[in-house]
Amino acid sequence: MTDLQQLGKRAKEASTSLQLSDTRTKNRLLNRIANDLLSHESTILAANRIDVDAAEKAGVPAVKRDRLQLTPERLKDMAEGIQQVASLPDPIGDVTKMWQN
Repeated sequence: MTDLQQLGKRAKEASTSLQLSDTRTKNRLLNRIANDLLSHESTILAANRIDVDAAEKAGVPAVKRDRLQLTPERLKDMAEGIQQVASLPDPIGDVTKMWQN
């Protein structure tokens, strides 16, 4: 099994347990992800540079490479977006509409 396959398997397993987590736990994890994005910025950007270079060598068009490329500002925006999700009310368990036949 490749590293990517193992990572995918672990993500699927984590998603199952995350579905059963309470709101506080989910929000704590989301905020940790946001913080980790910022605290590991240099590592993430270095790995991303490798990906972007590989995409360029593979002939990926510039417009698609731009979507792939991360910058400190993009990482900051991602972290802020994740924090915004954590601040939203948890919709799990809410019934918004119901029909009976």
